[in-house]
Amino acid sequence: MAVTSSTLTDFESLSYRSPNLSAHTAAARLVISPGVATTLNIKDSGALCVFDLAAGFVFTLPAPVKGAFFDFIVATTITSNSAKVLTDSAATFLLGAINTVNSGATTAQAFAANGSTHRSINGNGTTTGGIIGDSYRVTAVNSTQWAVTGSVVNTGTALTPFATS
Repeated sequence: MAVTSSTLTDFESLSYRSPNLSAHTAAARLVISPGVATTLNIKDSGALCVFDLAAGFVFTLPAPVKGAFFDFIVATTITSNSAKVLTDSAATFLLGAINTVNSGATTAQAFAANGSTHRSINGNGTTTGGIIGDSYRVTAVNSTQWAVTGSVVNTGTALTPFATS
């Protein structure tokens, strides 16, 4: 069962078994797979965000709060549109790198986000990722930047998954 905001309370009651709520015995994490464009909430930091539709959709990040993070995974290869992660505003940027591995060859590359113009990650299902198994994390490092780490699979000639919009 995927953890949703409505089941978090259930996991909390199962997780803390002592009268003082000090004996933590289990853990669960929020899994967000909306199937439509959605804006993430900063309170959902730590969630696993799943791209699970071949048509793709957009996750918009909340305004960065230092230390907040979100993990993303592609569970269904994109066949139209893209698996897109977008920053919350034109003044919030991505920095870091995503490694890409070609599915039909033994080649790998890395593409960097510059921290000053790149605002989105776009997996198109071929040259920029968006293929089942892609995974990456974004972590807020200050009030205007999200650091990116992770890897994606590409087919054909690899292109950068980073864009300015």
